[in-house]
Amino acid sequence: MPKVILSEAQRDQEAIEKLIKKYAGAENLTLPKVAKLVGMPATTFYKRINHPETSSLGELRRICRVLKIPEEERRVIL
Repeated sequence: MPKVILSEAQRDQEAIEKLIKKYAGAENLTLPKVAKLVGMPATTFYKRINHPETSSLGELRRICRVLKIPEEERRVIL
């Protein structure tokens, strides 16, 4: 079976999604609840997770703040 090779953008997206889900779970928050706390519609939040390059720096910072992501792990997102 051929090996699937992810692009750099796909690897980044996967890492961001895993980090957000990890910290949302640690805070006992669903993704729609995180979206509400960040101040954006759930559909926009999912779009930002799936295409992080479309996020503004402010949005990414709010996500990190709401999820209490430590500084050393924020480099994955920012």
